[in-house]
Amino acid sequence: MKNISVRYVRDTAIAAVAAGVLAMSASVAAAADARVLRMGDTLPAASSLAKTMMEWAETVEAKSEGRLKIQYFPGGQIVGAKDSLDLLLSGTVDIAYTAPLREASRLALSAVPALPGLPGGAVQLTEAYLDLLQGTLFDIELKDLGIVPLLAILTPQYEIMTVQKKVLGKSDMGGLKIRSAGGVQGDTVKALGAVPVSISAPETYTALQRKTVDGALFSYYSVPIYKLDEVVGYATTNANLGSYPIVYTMNKAVWDSLEPDLQKILQETAREASVKTAQFSDDDAVANVEKYKDKITPVEMSGPDYEAWQAATNSVRDEWIKANKEAGLPADTLYEEWSKLVTSR
Repeated sequence: MKNISVRYVRDTAIAAVAAGVLAMSASVAAAADARVLRMGDTLPAASSLAKTMMEWAETVEAKSEGRLKIQYFPGGQIVGAKDSLDLLLSGTVDIAYTAPLREASRLALSAVPALPGLPGGAVQLTEAYLDLLQGTLFDIELKDLGIVPLLAILTPQYEIMTVQKKVLGKSDMGGLKIRSAGGVQGDTVKALGAVPVSISAPETYTALQRKTVDGALFSYYSVPIYKLDEVVGYATTNANLGSYPIVYTMNKAVWDSLEPDLQKILQETAREASVKTAQFSDDDAVANVEKYKDKITPVEMSGPDYEAWQAATNSVRDEWIKANKEAGLPADTLYEEWSKLVTSR
């Protein structure tokens, strides 16, 4: 009886060890089979947007049950503001922050949300832009370039934020040096009579502090992110200067190599993260007007000078359509579709 008990204990222990070894082997095999994607951007690691990207990466891994993992490198660790698209196309990274306003020659039509004039908050604009990116824009611009859109977050409408001068209408813009992200934003600044200065978002604080520029185009949502309350004194509340499209795209060859169910997980989780973040930014933008009013005086424009402002911004849209049509791009039909997508929501 004693020998039987010893044998039983021994056999049970051996079975347990064997099961543990098999489980460990399965875990190692699963880890080895996991697809790892490298994602990079220039966002400060502590920013809310960077946290959104981290959360999205975690969601993708969870939804795919570990079959798909995203290694995230914020803060310009592996991509810079000027080379992110090139590094994405070369395969250095698999997913990257691809800013249409920085890529005017290659993503000309994708910059359409930056055009001034249309109404709408961040959620409304984001949902419309996702539809446009995954449909018409993918077909006519992104596919041939070799990228697939994933996340797209549109900021709340941009305003004119100035250090010292209160802007009540178009006439107040004359001669001011205003930071823009380039592209359509630069055209908008010029149409309003100011001088556009292309500066990346992280460099804007220093430029405003040193008075290298007199002001900047930014959303109220961005005030705490870039500490604008420390360097800005005034901000319009109804400039209606369009939105900045924050877009993350994936190398198309890498996308095509993924199983269909993993592609679906990426698209569905990306859309959810995009809309959720847009809602937060809408809420923050409204709250920040009140929160920072003692430091940044809100300015609501009205009267004939505001009408001149609106006429000037409308001309930016018309010139954008004309220039892109002359370059052989269907800018008129694209803008018409964009306008319908926005206003139908």
